[in-house]
Amino acid sequence: MFNLIKMDLRRLTRTKSFWIMIAVVVLMAAMSVYMTDVARNLQQDYYAESGGFFVAVEAQSEWAGKIDFSKLISIDTTGMTLALLCAIFVPLFVNAEQKNGYIKNIAGQLPNRSALVLSKLVAVAVQVLVIFATYILSMAILGKIFWGADLGLESVGGFAKMVSLHYLLHVSFATVIMALTIFLRGSGLAMTYGILASSTMTSLVYALVDTLLHKCGISDKFSVGNYAIENCIGIVSPDLAGKDLARVLVVGITFLVAFAAAAMAVMQKRDVK
Repeated sequence: MFNLIKMDLRRLTRTKSFWIMIAVVVLMAAMSVYMTDVARNLQQDYYAESGGFFVAVEAQSEWAGKIDFSKLISIDTTGMTLALLCAIFVPLFVNAEQKNGYIKNIAGQLPNRSALVLSKLVAVAVQVLVIFATYILSMAILGKIFWGADLGLESVGGFAKMVSLHYLLHVSFATVIMALTIFLRGSGLAMTYGILASSTMTSLVYALVDTLLHKCGISDKFSVGNYAIENCIGIVSPDLAGKDLARVLVVGITFLVAFAAAAMAVMQKRDVK
């Protein structure tokens, strides 16, 4: 098992898509910081021109003065930007071994082919970790360059909780994408699903299901979308607590375990091509 993980990690870091992924993350972080700086400068100019008074809408004063790093990171993570990267680059990596015949060469040597899924899951978790680490580090460096001492962190504990929850949910989301790639023997449909979910287009499906359930007598307070990974990603914040926090944890762990187990079962039973 350890050797399988080493091989998958070696394959991950040697693929062109891995380094392209890192470059895209850095570029997206740079764009995010630049756009925030533009908005911040416009707000400061408006503040000066109005004699020191904001004509209040919260968005106008959002980036004036000190910038909380947690809020800066939260915008792209809750906005599904990093999930979109998972939707694109995870299936490219997972499908590469089937496309290149790698899996066929080693599957016959394994008494338990489900180990292939477990090793791949570890590699995918590392891939998501690299996305997060690259993004956060890039945002921190570029933020300090642009804003210096104005960039700070209001709560280390709140930031750590937010990042940990986002990492769990994004690994869970990536596991779903990985499993779909294995089920369908290709990256196209899995990537399509991931992009649609990252764009919140799946909310239309959830709304339709909710309508049908409510007509069948299910309480109007119940919504399938509340238990979708992409919707849980959208509510994570440093202040998340109580029932919402519990729901996010349960959804993240359940999807991760369920789809990993399903992928292992499929890999164990079907013929390897």
